[in-house]
Amino acid sequence: MKNSISFRFLFVLLLFSSCRKEQPIDPPASPDSEEVIESIVFNVILPSYLAVKNKAIELEEAATLFRENPGNSTWVGLQKTWSAAHISWQHTEGFAFGPVQDEALRLTIDSWPIDVQMINQIILGSEDLSIEALASKPGSVKGFHAMEYLLWGLSGHKSIEDFSERELEYLSNLAILVKNDVSNLYDAWTPSAGNYAGTIVENTNTDLPDNQAVLLRIVDALKSAAGDLGDRKIGNPFLQEDTLKLESRMSANSKADFIANLESIENIYLGQYFGEEYGQGISTLVVSQNAPLNTSIKRLIEQTKSDIEFLPFDFSKAILELPYNISSIQEQVKKLEGLLAVEVRTIINNLE
Repeated sequence: MKNSISFRFLFVLLLFSSCRKEQPIDPPASPDSEEVIESIVFNVILPSYLAVKNKAIELEEAATLFRENPGNSTWVGLQKTWSAAHISWQHTEGFAFGPVQDEALRLTIDSWPIDVQMINQIILGSEDLSIEALASKPGSVKGFHAMEYLLWGLSGHKSIEDFSERELEYLSNLAILVKNDVSNLYDAWTPSAGNYAGTIVENTNTDLPDNQAVLLRIVDALKSAAGDLGDRKIGNPFLQEDTLKLESRMSANSKADFIANLESIENIYLGQYFGEEYGQGISTLVVSQNAPLNTSIKRLIEQTKSDIEFLPFDFSKAILELPYNISSIQEQVKKLEGLLAVEVRTIINNLE
């Protein structure tokens, strides 16, 4: 019998807020698909969206403070808050399905590349910069990366003297829009509001009518996250030797963002939110059928994260000066994508 969604949600939130760490236990010999889905949803997805919602609230507060008191301290504070909020958003890339896809929220929250020419036209013009007016604009002039451009400039070396009153207003209202979109996304998932979580756990979602369909959607999302990282985020700027295509280049946040993407995949794969509590994930199903494959995937994720972290400088410079390292990292990400797309998906397809 399925647990009560509301009870399960409150129970997980209590665990999450206490940050209690459990000792890992051996995975069940015959894992239950329902329990794996519940663990992924309540141990990883909901805490991840709650975390980015809280970071977005902090981002709005920092942007408002900067608008009211523009200076080096409030500017640096906003930059740091932006970086933390964006990393938190990157931790959701491994499950970009459901409301974030259905309502096209990725395009309004984290569109890349941005339209720098249009952003400049908005800044230099006289059109309305209200929240309502900006909400009607395309994603390429709002969201995290439009804020990044306004905060750092195209070269990454903006000066506090460069800010105009319109930029301050633009920044502040973009932060409000990001907070609103992220809050709406969290509400769409949470059992106390839109309850998308409940529809997939209880098999009442018409698009995902059974556990196997849900698990395949989750694996496809992991594969897509790895593919996006390998092909677009790393591959495009590296293969074209064009650092302007590098996401989060202006803030020098690329390394941290890419590691966060891999952590998002890892969290779903293990069914754990950064190891804060034991859970069952896709790994639970894989290890029961192919233990060596499970070990290979976990090691591959850890090795790739480590290789990115220990690059001696940010991706912009590494792409040009350490092509062998970047090529190796991209190959590892593409290998991960392949393992998820073929071997792991085959295991899920063959579940009884």
